[in-house]
Amino acid sequence: MYKEISDLRHDGKSITSPLPLMLMQKLHLLRLDFLIIHNTGFETLTYMFQGGITHRDFAGHKGTIHTGDVQRMTAGRGIIHSEMPAAGEGVNRGLQLWINLSSKVKMIEPRYQELLTEDIRRAERERWCGSQDHCRRINGSSVHGIN
Repeated sequence: MYKEISDLRHDGKSITSPLPLMLMQKLHLLRLDFLIIHNTGFETLTYMFQGGITHRDFAGHKGTIHTGDVQRMTAGRGIIHSEMPAAGEGVNRGLQLWINLSSKVKMIEPRYQELLTEDIRRAERERWCGSQDHCRRINGSSVHGIN
């Protein structure tokens, strides 16, 4: 499935979408694929359910996220980067959102940020059935009214 990212990358063509969410895809990384990708004008948000993924880019950003961590990459005016499963992680599963940047910020400087699971605030509340809901706020001031 990881090849989907390669198939859907910018490739010199304009990606347009009337909505901010351009793509939501499930990542299921089984082998050490190494992709070099060129993107412009959008941002990706990656959450790992299991395993890990390593990022490197031409601007010198590099890092690895693991289970429960979040990666935010802003392509802005253009970024060349690679993504591959983290060494020794076995099965790697995650969710990636591609978010179209507004025209005001589409050509900003590329950025990379990692948010580790222990640094992400967590809100819990009991459901009527007795199980727990878990919400994690990665940006903003509240999750469903919980600060």
